[in-house]
Amino acid sequence: MAVLRIFSVYVHLITVLTFTLAAVALARLQPSQLSQEVPSEQEADRVVGLPGQPPVDFQQYAGYVTVNQSHGRALFYWFFEAIQNPQKKPVLLWLNGAYALGVFLLVKFVVLFALFVYIFEGSLHMIGHNS
Repeated sequence: MAVLRIFSVYVHLITVLTFTLAAVALARLQPSQLSQEVPSEQEADRVVGLPGQPPVDFQQYAGYVTVNQSHGRALFYWFFEAIQNPQKKPVLLWLNGAYALGVFLLVKFVVLFALFVYIFEGSLHMIGHNS
């Protein structure tokens, strides 16, 4: 049981790191490097409002991230944009998935880490505790 709990924590950590690195890597790309389809896909996932929800000062998006198209597997996400200065705020994405995602996410993490190091070209800065 303890091994299963440790593995579960490991899977969640890898998930968070994967999507955080992906967001940072995408933020470093120039707008011309991004697909022209991104704005239309983003708009399709935008949540305009919910029943009983008062007006809000931020954008929100919800949809599915495909993880296995041939088997119809996808993870649901709900993204809330930061209210102040959303272009400079970090992104944290938490997904709950099956344990089988561990290997998939580990492979993605290795690929994204290589991309992350390439984009920043060794100019990473360490963030200290309580900084």
